[in-house]
Amino acid sequence: MTTEQRIKVILPAGGSIGKIKPRKAKETVGIILEHPDFAVPYQQIHPNNRIAAAHTGKFEYRWEYESQEDAYLLYLTFSDGVGFAIKFVRNQAGQILEKLQELNKKSPMFGIILRYQEHHSPDIFDNSIALIGLEFDKNPAADWPA
Repeated sequence: MTTEQRIKVILPAGGSIGKIKPRKAKETVGIILEHPDFAVPYQQIHPNNRIAAAHTGKFEYRWEYESQEDAYLLYLTFSDGVGFAIKFVRNQAGQILEKLQELNKKSPMFGIILRYQEHHSPDIFDNSIALIGLEFDKNPAADWPA
Protein backbone atom coordinates (compact mmCIF):
# COMPACT_ATOMS: atom_id res chain seq x y z
CA MET A 1 0.00 0.00 0.00
CA THR A 2 1.47 3.35 -0.99
CA THR A 3 1.22 6.53 1.02
CA GLU A 4 -0.82 8.14 -1.77
CA GLN A 5 -3.72 5.74 -1.27
CA ARG A 6 -6.60 6.96 0.86
CA ILE A 7 -7.72 4.69 3.66
CA LYS A 8 -11.45 4.30 4.22
CA VAL A 9 -12.28 5.60 7.70
CA ILE A 10 -15.43 4.18 9.27
CA LEU A 11 -17.22 5.86 12.17
CA PRO A 12 -19.25 3.14 13.92
CA ALA A 13 -23.01 3.70 13.71
CA GLY A 14 -23.60 1.62 16.83
CA GLY A 15 -21.78 -0.57 19.23
CA SER A 16 -21.53 -2.22 22.59
CA ILE A 17 -18.93 -3.56 24.98
CA GLY A 18 -19.06 -6.32 27.54
CA LYS A 19 -17.90 -9.80 28.39
CA ILE A 20 -18.21 -12.31 25.56
CA LYS A 21 -17.79 -16.07 25.69
CA PRO A 22 -17.29 -17.60 22.24
CA ARG A 23 -17.75 -21.34 21.88
CA LYS A 24 -14.70 -23.31 23.03
CA ALA A 25 -12.93 -20.18 24.25
CA LYS A 26 -12.48 -18.36 27.52
CA GLU A 27 -14.50 -15.31 28.45
CA THR A 28 -12.98 -12.02 27.38
CA VAL A 29 -13.83 -8.36 26.98
CA GLY A 30 -15.40 -7.81 23.59
CA ILE A 31 -16.44 -4.81 21.55
CA ILE A 32 -19.12 -5.11 18.88
CA LEU A 33 -19.20 -2.32 16.30
CA GLU A 34 -21.82 -1.88 13.59
CA HIS A 35 -21.81 0.02 10.31
CA PRO A 36 -23.03 -0.86 6.79
CA ASP A 37 -19.56 0.03 5.42
CA PHE A 38 -18.09 -3.04 7.15
CA ALA A 39 -19.76 -5.05 4.33
CA VAL A 40 -17.01 -4.05 1.87
CA PRO A 41 -14.05 -5.47 3.82
CA TYR A 42 -16.20 -8.46 4.89
CA GLN A 43 -16.73 -9.38 1.23
CA GLN A 44 -13.09 -8.75 0.27
CA ILE A 45 -11.44 -10.65 3.13
CA HIS A 46 -10.98 -14.39 2.59
CA PRO A 47 -13.45 -16.35 4.77
CA ASN A 48 -10.55 -18.03 6.61
CA ASN A 49 -9.26 -14.60 7.66
CA ARG A 50 -12.57 -13.18 8.95
CA ILE A 51 -11.90 -14.61 12.41
CA ALA A 52 -8.29 -13.84 13.21
CA ALA A 53 -6.06 -13.49 16.22
CA ALA A 54 -3.47 -10.74 16.44
CA HIS A 55 0.11 -11.76 15.67
CA THR A 56 -0.95 -14.61 13.34
CA GLY A 57 -0.06 -12.69 10.20
CA LYS A 58 -3.67 -12.52 9.01
CA PHE A 59 -3.88 -8.84 9.90
CA GLU A 60 -1.85 -6.01 11.37
CA TYR A 61 -3.14 -3.14 13.44
CA ARG A 62 -1.99 0.10 14.99
CA TRP A 63 -3.57 2.86 17.06
CA GLU A 64 -3.08 6.56 16.35
CA TYR A 65 -4.40 9.55 18.23
CA GLU A 66 -5.71 12.45 16.14
CA SER A 67 -5.56 15.50 18.41
CA GLN A 68 -7.50 17.86 16.09
CA GLU A 69 -10.59 15.65 16.23
CA ASP A 70 -9.88 14.25 19.71
CA ALA A 71 -10.21 10.74 18.30
CA TYR A 72 -8.34 7.46 18.19
CA LEU A 73 -8.00 5.66 14.87
CA LEU A 74 -7.56 1.90 14.70
CA TYR A 75 -5.83 1.10 11.41
CA LEU A 76 -6.35 -2.46 10.14
CA THR A 77 -4.52 -4.11 7.24
CA PHE A 78 -5.30 -7.70 6.27
CA SER A 79 -3.01 -10.14 4.45
CA ASP A 80 -5.63 -10.10 1.64
CA GLY A 81 -4.59 -6.50 0.87
CA VAL A 82 -7.70 -5.02 2.49
CA GLY A 83 -7.17 -2.00 4.72
CA PHE A 84 -9.41 0.45 6.56
CA ALA A 85 -9.57 2.43 9.79
CA ILE A 86 -12.15 2.76 12.55
CA LYS A 87 -12.51 6.17 14.20
CA PHE A 88 -13.32 6.42 17.90
CA VAL A 89 -14.30 10.07 18.50
CA ARG A 90 -14.12 10.92 22.20
CA ASN A 91 -17.81 11.67 22.89
CA GLN A 92 -19.12 9.09 20.42
CA ALA A 93 -17.53 5.66 19.87
CA GLY A 94 -14.70 6.83 22.14
CA GLN A 95 -16.97 6.07 25.09
CA ILE A 96 -16.39 2.39 24.27
CA LEU A 97 -12.64 2.90 24.79
CA GLU A 98 -13.38 4.53 28.16
CA LYS A 99 -15.45 1.50 29.19
CA LEU A 100 -12.74 -0.82 27.87
CA GLN A 101 -10.30 0.61 30.41
CA GLU A 102 -12.81 -0.05 33.21
CA LEU A 103 -13.54 -3.65 32.17
CA ASN A 104 -10.06 -4.75 31.15
CA LYS A 105 -8.42 -5.10 34.55
CA LYS A 106 -7.10 -8.69 34.27
CA SER A 107 -5.61 -8.62 30.77
CA PRO A 108 -4.84 -5.85 28.30
CA MET A 109 -6.22 -7.97 25.45
CA PHE A 110 -9.70 -7.74 24.00
CA GLY A 111 -11.64 -8.64 20.88
CA ILE A 112 -13.54 -6.60 18.31
CA ILE A 113 -16.43 -7.90 16.22
CA LEU A 114 -17.34 -5.81 13.16
CA ARG A 115 -20.85 -6.20 11.76
CA TYR A 116 -22.44 -4.69 8.66
CA GLN A 117 -26.02 -5.84 9.27
CA GLU A 118 -28.39 -6.68 12.08
CA HIS A 119 -27.35 -9.91 13.79
CA HIS A 120 -29.80 -12.77 14.38
CA SER A 121 -27.54 -15.83 14.63
CA PRO A 122 -26.69 -17.58 17.92
CA ASP A 123 -23.06 -17.66 16.71
CA ILE A 124 -21.50 -14.26 17.47
CA PHE A 125 -19.09 -14.62 14.55
CA ASP A 126 -21.68 -15.11 11.76
CA ASN A 127 -21.57 -12.37 9.10
CA SER A 128 -18.83 -10.61 11.06
CA ILE A 129 -15.15 -9.83 11.05
CA ALA A 130 -13.74 -10.90 14.42
CA LEU A 131 -10.36 -9.69 15.63
CA ILE A 132 -9.02 -11.36 18.75
CA GLY A 133 -6.14 -10.45 21.06
CA LEU A 134 -5.87 -6.74 20.35
CA GLU A 135 -4.33 -4.33 22.85
CA PHE A 136 -5.13 -0.64 23.18
CA ASP A 137 -2.21 1.79 22.95
CA LYS A 138 -3.07 4.97 24.84
CA ASN A 139 -1.31 8.06 23.54
CA PRO A 140 0.37 9.97 26.40
CA ALA A 141 -0.61 13.27 24.70
CA ALA A 142 -4.30 12.42 25.06
CA ASP A 143 -6.06 12.93 28.39
CA TRP A 144 -8.40 10.01 27.70
CA PRO A 145 -9.27 7.26 28.25
CA ALA A 146 -8.55 7.43 31.96
